[in-house]
Amino acid sequence: IVFMKQAYFLPIFIFMVLLYSCNKNNHKEILNNAEDIVNQYPDSVLNLLQEIVSSRFLKEKELAQYGLIKSQAHYNKNQSLIEDTLVVFSLNYYTLQNDTSRLPALYRLVSDYYYENKDYTNAFNVLDEGIQWAKERKDSSIVAQFYLRKAVKLLDRDISSQEAKQNLQNSLRYKEDASPYYLLGGWFADNDSVRYFFQKSIDIALQRKDTANAVHYLRNFAGVLGEQEAYNEAIENLQLALRLSPSDIGIILEKSYIYLHSGQTDSAQYYLNKTQDQFGLIEKQGYYLSISAKNMIAME
Repeated sequence: IVFMKQAYFLPIFIFMVLLYSCNKNNHKEILNNAEDIVNQYPDSVLNLLQEIVSSRFLKEKELAQYGLIKSQAHYNKNQSLIEDTLVVFSLNYYTLQNDTSRLPALYRLVSDYYYENKDYTNAFNVLDEGIQWAKERKDSSIVAQFYLRKAVKLLDRDISSQEAKQNLQNSLRYKEDASPYYLLGGWFADNDSVRYFFQKSIDIALQRKDTANAVHYLRNFAGVLGEQEAYNEAIENLQLALRLSPSDIGIILEKSYIYLHSGQTDSAQYYLNKTQDQFGLIEKQGYYLSISAKNMIAME
Protein backbone atom coordinates (compact mmCIF):
# COMPACT_ATOMS: atom_id res chain seq x y z
CA ILE A 1 0.00 0.00 0.00
CA VAL A 2 2.83 2.36 0.82
CA PHE A 3 4.40 1.59 -2.56
CA MET A 4 1.11 2.31 -4.35
CA LYS A 5 0.82 5.66 -2.60
CA GLN A 6 4.38 6.53 -3.59
CA ALA A 7 3.71 5.54 -7.20
CA TYR A 8 0.57 7.70 -7.22
CA PHE A 9 2.21 10.80 -5.79
CA LEU A 10 5.49 10.55 -7.73
CA PRO A 11 4.22 12.23 -10.94
CA ILE A 12 2.60 14.97 -8.83
CA PHE A 13 5.84 15.48 -6.91
CA ILE A 14 7.85 15.67 -10.14
CA PHE A 15 5.38 18.17 -11.59
CA MET A 16 5.59 20.37 -8.48
CA VAL A 17 9.40 20.30 -8.55
CA LEU A 18 9.43 21.24 -12.22
CA LEU A 19 6.79 23.90 -11.68
CA TYR A 20 8.90 25.38 -8.89
CA SER A 21 11.88 25.48 -11.23
CA CYS A 22 9.61 27.14 -13.79
CA ASN A 23 9.19 30.05 -11.45
CA LYS A 24 12.88 30.32 -10.68
CA ASN A 25 14.79 29.36 -13.81
CA ASN A 26 14.68 29.97 -17.54
CA HIS A 27 12.75 28.02 -20.15
CA LYS A 28 15.83 26.11 -21.27
CA GLU A 29 16.12 24.23 -17.98
CA ILE A 30 12.39 23.61 -17.78
CA LEU A 31 12.27 22.14 -21.27
CA ASN A 32 15.34 19.99 -20.64
CA ASN A 33 13.73 18.57 -17.50
CA ALA A 34 10.44 18.00 -19.31
CA GLU A 35 12.17 16.19 -22.17
CA ASP A 36 13.90 13.88 -19.70
CA ILE A 37 10.60 12.62 -18.25
CA VAL A 38 8.19 12.88 -21.19
CA ASN A 39 8.21 9.11 -21.84
CA GLN A 40 7.51 8.26 -18.19
CA TYR A 41 5.17 11.09 -17.20
CA PRO A 42 3.50 12.63 -20.28
CA ASP A 43 0.58 13.98 -18.21
CA SER A 44 2.89 15.92 -15.92
CA VAL A 45 4.84 17.23 -18.89
CA LEU A 46 1.71 18.51 -20.63
CA ASN A 47 0.63 20.26 -17.45
CA LEU A 48 4.06 21.78 -17.14
CA LEU A 49 4.07 23.05 -20.73
CA GLN A 50 0.83 24.89 -20.01
CA GLU A 51 2.65 26.87 -17.35
CA ILE A 52 5.25 28.13 -19.80
CA VAL A 53 4.61 31.54 -21.28
CA SER A 54 3.09 31.40 -24.79
CA SER A 55 5.34 29.53 -27.20
CA ARG A 56 5.39 32.65 -29.39
CA PHE A 57 7.84 34.18 -26.94
CA LEU A 58 10.26 31.27 -26.93
CA LYS A 59 13.58 31.49 -28.70
CA GLU A 60 14.00 29.42 -31.88
CA LYS A 61 15.88 26.62 -30.16
CA GLU A 62 13.40 26.47 -27.28
CA LEU A 63 10.48 26.56 -29.70
CA ALA A 64 11.82 23.51 -31.53
CA GLN A 65 12.25 21.62 -28.28
CA TYR A 66 8.78 22.68 -27.10
CA GLY A 67 7.21 21.31 -30.31
CA LEU A 68 9.03 18.01 -29.96
CA ILE A 69 8.13 17.54 -26.29
CA LYS A 70 4.45 18.40 -26.73
CA SER A 71 4.02 16.04 -29.68
CA GLN A 72 5.90 13.26 -27.92
CA ALA A 73 3.69 13.64 -24.86
CA HIS A 74 0.56 13.43 -27.03
CA TYR A 75 1.97 10.36 -28.78
CA ASN A 76 2.79 8.67 -25.47
CA LYS A 77 -0.78 9.26 -24.30
CA ASN A 78 -2.23 7.95 -27.58
CA GLN A 79 -3.70 11.38 -28.22
CA SER A 80 -4.15 13.01 -31.61
CA LEU A 81 -1.28 14.97 -33.15
CA ILE A 82 -3.60 16.67 -35.61
CA GLU A 83 -3.07 20.15 -34.10
CA ASP A 84 0.65 19.76 -33.38
CA THR A 85 1.72 21.99 -36.28
CA LEU A 86 4.85 23.09 -34.43
CA VAL A 87 6.41 19.63 -34.73
CA VAL A 88 7.12 20.30 -38.44
CA PHE A 89 9.21 23.30 -37.42
CA SER A 90 10.97 21.09 -34.86
CA LEU A 91 11.94 18.57 -37.54
CA ASN A 92 13.28 21.28 -39.85
CA TYR A 93 15.24 22.87 -37.02
CA TYR A 94 16.85 19.67 -35.74
CA THR A 95 17.57 18.54 -39.31
CA LEU A 96 19.65 21.68 -39.81
CA GLN A 97 21.33 20.99 -36.48
CA ASN A 98 21.85 17.33 -37.47
CA ASP A 99 20.62 16.35 -34.01
CA THR A 100 20.95 12.58 -34.31
CA SER A 101 19.38 11.91 -30.90
CA ARG A 102 16.11 13.71 -31.65
CA LEU A 103 15.61 13.12 -35.38
CA PRO A 104 14.36 9.49 -35.24
CA ALA A 105 11.44 10.48 -32.99
CA LEU A 106 10.72 13.57 -35.07
CA TYR A 107 10.53 11.69 -38.38
CA ARG A 108 7.97 9.39 -36.76
CA LEU A 109 5.98 12.20 -35.11
CA VAL A 110 5.86 14.43 -38.18
CA SER A 111 4.81 11.53 -40.40
CA ASP A 112 1.98 10.76 -37.95
CA TYR A 113 1.02 14.45 -37.86
CA TYR A 114 0.70 14.61 -41.66
CA TYR A 115 -1.09 11.27 -41.80
CA GLU A 116 -3.72 12.34 -39.25
CA ASN A 117 -4.27 15.47 -41.33
CA LYS A 118 -4.78 13.25 -44.41
CA ASP A 119 -1.72 14.72 -46.09
CA TYR A 120 -0.56 11.27 -47.17
CA THR A 121 2.06 12.49 -49.65
CA ASN A 122 4.01 14.35 -46.98
CA ALA A 123 3.43 11.56 -44.44
CA PHE A 124 5.19 9.05 -46.71
CA ASN A 125 7.80 11.55 -47.91
CA VAL A 126 8.90 12.22 -44.33
CA LEU A 127 9.35 8.50 -43.68
CA ASP A 128 11.33 8.18 -46.92
CA GLU A 129 13.57 11.02 -45.75
CA GLY A 130 13.97 9.25 -42.42
CA ILE A 131 14.89 6.01 -44.16
CA GLN A 132 17.52 7.76 -46.27
CA TRP A 133 18.90 9.59 -43.22
CA ALA A 134 19.15 6.32 -41.25
CA LYS A 135 20.79 4.52 -44.17
CA GLU A 136 23.45 7.23 -44.40
CA ARG A 137 24.14 6.71 -40.71
CA LYS A 138 24.12 2.91 -41.21
CA ASP A 139 21.49 2.59 -38.46
CA SER A 140 19.80 -0.61 -39.61
CA SER A 141 17.39 -0.67 -36.65
CA ILE A 142 15.92 2.74 -37.51
CA VAL A 143 15.78 1.88 -41.22
CA ALA A 144 13.78 -1.26 -40.41
CA GLN A 145 11.51 0.65 -38.06
CA PHE A 146 10.66 3.29 -40.67
CA TYR A 147 10.03 0.71 -43.40
CA LEU A 148 7.63 -1.02 -41.02
CA ARG A 149 5.84 2.22 -40.12
CA LYS A 150 5.43 3.04 -43.79
CA ALA A 151 4.02 -0.42 -44.47
CA VAL A 152 1.47 -0.08 -41.65
CA LYS A 153 0.27 3.25 -43.03
CA LEU A 154 0.03 1.82 -46.54
CA LEU A 155 -1.99 -1.14 -45.25
CA ASP A 156 -4.28 1.25 -43.42
CA ARG A 157 -5.15 2.82 -46.77
CA ASP A 158 -5.11 -0.35 -48.88
CA ILE A 159 -5.13 -3.75 -47.21
CA SER A 160 -3.74 -5.43 -50.33
CA SER A 161 -1.04 -2.85 -51.07
CA GLN A 162 1.91 -4.46 -52.85
CA GLU A 163 4.00 -1.44 -51.85
CA ALA A 164 3.27 -2.31 -48.23
CA LYS A 165 4.47 -5.87 -48.89
CA GLN A 166 7.70 -4.52 -50.35
CA ASN A 167 8.25 -2.27 -47.34
CA LEU A 168 7.73 -5.19 -44.95
CA GLN A 169 10.30 -7.22 -46.86
CA ASN A 170 12.68 -4.25 -46.81
CA SER A 171 12.22 -3.96 -43.06
CA LEU A 172 13.20 -7.60 -42.58
CA ARG A 173 16.29 -7.14 -44.73
CA TYR A 174 17.60 -4.63 -42.22
CA LYS A 175 16.38 -6.25 -39.01
CA GLU A 176 14.57 -9.50 -38.27
CA ASP A 177 11.55 -8.68 -36.15
CA ALA A 178 8.21 -10.24 -35.29
CA SER A 179 5.85 -7.55 -36.61
CA PRO A 180 6.84 -7.66 -40.31
CA TYR A 181 6.58 -11.45 -40.34
CA TYR A 182 3.16 -11.26 -38.71
CA LEU A 183 1.87 -8.67 -41.19
CA LEU A 184 3.26 -10.64 -44.14
CA GLY A 185 1.52 -13.75 -42.83
CA GLY A 186 -1.76 -11.99 -42.22
CA TRP A 187 -2.10 -10.13 -45.49
CA PHE A 188 0.18 -11.51 -48.18
CA ALA A 189 0.88 -15.16 -47.52
CA ASP A 190 -0.71 -17.97 -49.48
CA ASN A 191 -1.68 -21.27 -47.89
CA ASP A 192 1.84 -22.64 -48.31
CA SER A 193 3.71 -19.75 -46.70
CA VAL A 194 1.24 -18.46 -44.10
CA ARG A 195 2.46 -20.96 -41.49
CA TYR A 196 6.06 -19.90 -42.01
CA PHE A 197 5.39 -16.19 -41.51
CA PHE A 198 3.12 -16.63 -38.50
CA GLN A 199 5.44 -19.12 -36.84
CA LYS A 200 8.43 -16.79 -37.33
CA SER A 201 6.55 -13.95 -35.67
CA ILE A 202 5.59 -16.19 -32.74
CA ASP A 203 9.10 -17.60 -32.31
CA ILE A 204 10.71 -14.14 -32.28
CA ALA A 205 8.13 -12.77 -29.82
CA LEU A 206 8.64 -15.73 -27.47
CA GLN A 207 12.42 -15.48 -27.77
CA ARG A 208 12.25 -11.82 -26.75
CA LYS A 209 9.77 -12.58 -23.96
CA ASP A 210 7.22 -10.31 -25.61
CA THR A 211 4.26 -12.13 -24.11
CA ALA A 212 1.54 -9.70 -25.21
CA ASN A 213 2.42 -9.92 -28.89
CA ALA A 214 3.13 -13.65 -28.72
CA VAL A 215 -0.41 -14.23 -27.40
CA HIS A 216 -1.84 -11.93 -30.07
CA TYR A 217 0.01 -13.78 -32.85
CA LEU A 218 -0.90 -17.22 -31.49
CA ARG A 219 -4.59 -16.35 -31.25
CA ASN A 220 -4.77 -14.98 -34.79
CA PHE A 221 -2.70 -17.83 -36.21
CA ALA A 222 -5.17 -20.23 -34.63
CA GLY A 223 -7.96 -18.42 -36.46
CA VAL A 224 -6.14 -18.88 -39.77
CA LEU A 225 -5.54 -22.56 -39.02
CA GLY A 226 -9.21 -22.94 -38.18
CA GLU A 227 -10.15 -21.54 -41.58
CA GLN A 228 -7.85 -24.15 -43.11
CA GLU A 229 -9.61 -26.82 -41.01
CA ALA A 230 -6.34 -27.60 -39.22
CA TYR A 231 -8.28 -27.75 -35.98
CA ASN A 232 -5.85 -29.74 -33.84
CA GLU A 233 -2.98 -27.41 -34.69
CA ALA A 234 -5.19 -24.41 -33.99
CA ILE A 235 -6.06 -25.75 -30.52
CA GLU A 236 -2.36 -26.39 -29.79
CA ASN A 237 -1.59 -22.74 -30.50
CA LEU A 238 -4.44 -21.59 -28.28
CA GLN A 239 -3.31 -23.89 -25.46
CA LEU A 240 0.13 -22.26 -25.59
CA ALA A 241 -1.50 -18.82 -25.65
CA LEU A 242 -3.54 -19.71 -22.55
CA ARG A 243 -0.43 -20.84 -20.69
CA LEU A 244 1.05 -17.42 -21.40
CA SER A 245 -2.14 -15.52 -20.57
CA PRO A 246 -4.56 -17.73 -18.57
CA SER A 247 -7.28 -15.10 -18.13
CA ASP A 248 -7.43 -13.88 -21.74
CA ILE A 249 -11.10 -14.03 -22.72
CA GLY A 250 -10.26 -13.73 -26.41
CA ILE A 251 -8.31 -16.99 -26.35
CA ILE A 252 -11.12 -18.85 -24.57
CA LEU A 253 -13.63 -17.48 -27.07
CA GLU A 254 -11.43 -18.47 -30.02
CA LYS A 255 -11.21 -22.01 -28.63
CA SER A 256 -14.99 -22.21 -28.53
CA TYR A 257 -15.16 -21.14 -32.18
CA ILE A 258 -12.57 -23.72 -33.24
CA TYR A 259 -14.41 -26.51 -31.42
CA LEU A 260 -17.73 -25.31 -32.82
CA HIS A 261 -16.49 -25.33 -36.42
CA SER A 262 -14.82 -28.72 -35.96
CA GLY A 263 -18.11 -30.24 -34.79
CA GLN A 264 -16.99 -30.76 -31.17
CA THR A 265 -20.04 -29.06 -29.68
CA ASP A 266 -19.51 -30.28 -26.12
CA SER A 267 -16.06 -28.70 -25.97
CA ALA A 268 -17.40 -25.57 -27.65
CA GLN A 269 -20.16 -25.34 -25.04
CA TYR A 270 -17.64 -25.80 -22.21
CA TYR A 271 -15.54 -22.81 -23.29
CA LEU A 272 -18.59 -20.70 -24.05
CA ASN A 273 -19.78 -21.39 -20.51
CA LYS A 274 -16.49 -19.97 -19.25
CA THR A 275 -17.27 -16.70 -21.04
CA GLN A 276 -20.96 -16.53 -20.10
CA ASP A 277 -20.47 -14.60 -16.86
CA GLN A 278 -18.20 -12.15 -18.64
CA PHE A 279 -20.37 -11.59 -21.72
CA GLY A 280 -20.47 -7.80 -21.26
CA LEU A 281 -16.73 -7.63 -20.68
CA ILE A 282 -16.11 -9.52 -23.92
CA GLU A 283 -17.95 -6.94 -25.97
CA LYS A 284 -16.30 -4.05 -24.12
CA GLN A 285 -12.91 -5.50 -25.06
CA GLY A 286 -13.92 -5.42 -28.72
CA TYR A 287 -14.48 -9.13 -29.32
CA TYR A 288 -17.33 -10.15 -31.59
CA LEU A 289 -19.66 -13.01 -30.81
CA SER A 290 -21.15 -14.80 -33.79
CA ILE A 291 -24.89 -15.52 -33.89
CA SER A 292 -24.20 -19.22 -33.33
CA ALA A 293 -22.09 -18.46 -30.25
CA LYS A 294 -24.76 -16.13 -28.84
CA ASN A 295 -27.40 -18.77 -29.42
CA MET A 296 -25.35 -21.38 -27.58
CA ILE A 297 -24.90 -19.05 -24.63
CA ALA A 298 -28.62 -18.21 -24.63
CA MET A 299 -29.48 -21.92 -24.53
CA GLU A 300 -27.74 -22.34 -21.18
